[in-house]
Amino acid sequence: QPKQSPMSPQCTCTRDMRMESKPYPPNSAGRIMALNAPTVDASATVRDVEQLLLGRAKDFANIQHIYVLGADKVLSGVFSVKELFSQPKEALVSSVMITKVISATANTDQEHVALLAITHGLTNVPVVDEQQHLLGIVTHDTILKVLDSEAIEDFLRMGGIAQGDFASPVALSLKESLRRRLPWLIVGLGGGLLAALVVRNFEATLEAQIALAAFIPVVVYIADAVGAQVEIIFIRRLAIDAQTRVIPYFFKELFVSGVIGLIIGACAAVAVAYWWSSAFLASVVGVSIGLGAVVAALIAVLLPSLFAKFKFDPAMATGPLATVVADISSLLIYFTVTIVMMRVFA
Repeated sequence: QPKQSPMSPQCTCTRDMRMESKPYPPNSAGRIMALNAPTVDASATVRDVEQLLLGRAKDFANIQHIYVLGADKVLSGVFSVKELFSQPKEALVSSVMITKVISATANTDQEHVALLAITHGLTNVPVVDEQQHLLGIVTHDTILKVLDSEAIEDFLRMGGIAQGDFASPVALSLKESLRRRLPWLIVGLGGGLLAALVVRNFEATLEAQIALAAFIPVVVYIADAVGAQVEIIFIRRLAIDAQTRVIPYFFKELFVSGVIGLIIGACAAVAVAYWWSSAFLASVVGVSIGLGAVVAALIAVLLPSLFAKFKFDPAMATGPLATVVADISSLLIYFTVTIVMMRVFA
């Protein structure tokens, strides 16, 4: 039986019986955390920790990091096992530990926990209550599972597929498949019909300049592509930091998208002027692509922001919905620029 000091580390049970009676929200850190985290008192020594690990390593969910509890069992520090073995046996863990501990609360969304681990390079993420008492840890293998499931979920939502269990898609009934896939496709159909109405209202313009019809796919595609890029970056930003200041980000994206639109629009104008030998077509296509890229990027920021504001998943603002809005906007820009340029070149 190894000799232990009065403050010898013990396997402190991280389960808070008061919290246990309260169910944690679905997909929260509280639902996925492991309760058996290795903890020691701040006055424990390196020798004490070694004895703890040698005698009870199998009792813990993970032993890569040891968590230090201070007064009232509040989480006050953490250190890795690798750092432990480079210290003298009688050194206090308080001299080894890192006091700035990155943690999550029990109600934190699991996706945010996973992104927190990636952002700060954490193997495990400690979970605490409002008083900073350690409740448990989200281990690295759980983090990997969360990243995989959240990536699949966001990918499906961006494709306009409703949330659900897609582990066995072949087993889904026809009714269930339609329920999950059809709604956003109907939204897309409605948007496509609106886009067709926009084009019909400019039939006279197209008849006067039939070559304009050839560039509609280019203008729409560039707007969709720029919008998709901004959506992915912005939604990831919201996932990492839900308190992201939208207004500064909005103006930053306005500037970046403006530069991108200027470059792409200029390239398009030069190409059209060379191949079609028309200053009018070059001006229309170049300006439309530039403005379309800017507007699509702004839509990609505004839609997820609105969804987040009203407590909806920002990922739902991508896919068919964002595509429809960007397509109609780019068409309106294209024909408006055409009318203006026809007057300029008249």
